[in-house]
Order: sequence, then C-alpha cells, then structure tokens
Amino acid sequence: MFKMKLKYAPLHTLLLIFFIFILGIQPLMAQQEDADTNFVFNPIVEDITDRIPPLQTLIDSALQYSPLLRQRDASVDLGKYNFLTQKRQLLNNIALNGSVSYGYSGVYSSSENPNITADQYLLKADWRYSIGATLRLSVYDLLNRSNLLNVTKKNWEIAVSQREEQIFAIRKEVTFMYNDLLLKQKLLKIASDNMLTSKMRMVMAEKKFINNQLSLEEMSRLMEYNSSVQMEYETRKNDFMNTYTLLELTTGIKFNALNKID
Repeated sequence: MFKMKLKYAPLHTLLLIFFIFILGIQPLMAQQEDADTNFVFNPIVEDITDRIPPLQTLIDSALQYSPLLRQRDASVDLGKYNFLTQKRQLLNNIALNGSVSYGYSGVYSSSENPNITADQYLLKADWRYSIGATLRLSVYDLLNRSNLLNVTKKNWEIAVSQREEQIFAIRKEVTFMYNDLLLKQKLLKIASDNMLTSKMRMVMAEKKFINNQLSLEEMSRLMEYNSSVQMEYETRKNDFMNTYTLLELTTGIKFNALNKID
C-alpha cells in the first residue's frame, strides 16, 4: 500500500515567508499613502490663495457667522417693535361698548293704543341695538406722547447704526486678516528658503571642519547663524498659523475641510 507522508515547512522557512510578505506589502502601503497625500493641503508650503475662498466669500461668511451681528439684528428688531408698540399706545385709551336686546318698545296702555289689543302688542317685540365709543386722554399723555415716540424711534435708529457699524468692523477685520495672512505666508516662504540655505551651508561647513579646512571660530559663527535662522522660521510659522486659525474662527469655515482634510 502506497503511503504519502506530509512534510511541514520548518519554522525558519515560515518566518522567512512572513518577512517577505511584510516587505512586499510596505511599498503598496507607501503608494496608498502617497495617493492620499495628493489631497492634503499644507498651508505652510502651498499658496494660500489657491486653497481658501476669495475675500468677498470670507466676508459674507463672517457676516453670517458672527454672533455679535446676530445680537445687533435682534436689537434692531426690538427697537422696531418698541416703536410700533408706542405708536399704537393711543389705542389703550379708546374703549368700545355696545348692547343688544330683544323686547318691546314700551309699556302697553289701552288709552294710548286704542286700536291695538294686548295680544297684538305682544307680537310687536323687536331687536334693539346700541353701540358707543369712549376716549380717555390725560393732559400728560397728550403732551408727552410726541417725546415717547421720538425716544423709541431714536433707540431704533441707534440699533440700526450699531448694526451697520458692526458690519463695517467685520469687513475691516476679515480684510485685514486676509491680507495679513498673505503677507505672513510670503515672509514664511522667505524664512523657509533661508533655513534650507543655512542647512546646506552647515553640511558643507561640517565637512570642511572635519578636514581641518574651517576654523572653530568660523564654525561657531555658522552654527549661531543657523540657530537664528531656525528661530526666525519657527516664529514666522507660528505667526502665520495664528492668523490662519483666527481667520477660520472668524468666518466659521474650516479650510482643511474644503481641501479634503479630516
């Protein structure tokens, strides 16, 4: 009888296959990461004007998003309602009254109505209506009414002016932040170029210093300059990101979301 023996691969062979699989999948993962980074917006290195909405869109969004402007809108509505209420205040002094009754016009008398019997008189009952109006005005109300109307109207006008002032302030703030953001990105680009140049100089200087072609004093001076360049870059980067974030908060727009960044 023929018998087949199954042979199992040794452990080191399995480990080798596993490592080959891992090494083979890493390039695929790297390619996937590279594909994902195509959608990444890095405001530090990319032109900000290509990635954020235009200035007018930012202003409109800030006007719609501003909690303080919504408060100003409510103040305008409140001033309007107070004025209309005061304008109609005169109606509180006007009263209407009336009555409706069904009955007889008077008391039956045979001497006054010789041709009408009592039974005929009872059939002559009819409806009676009455209506009237009452107007009560004090001298104080008459003299002070114009002042009260003017006060409520001025409060309404003040609320409208405050709303317009707030709109102007938002427009000015967003315009300033937008232009400041563009400027700070240009300064950041300059600082970034200086830092890259300084790093290249440091690499060359280190080679010369190892080969005794550069003095210790000169090497120290280059290291100090390189440190100052890096500090300048980090400062410019921080200023830029602060303005970038403030513009997001003011407009209520997440620029990363517009560029497919979670």
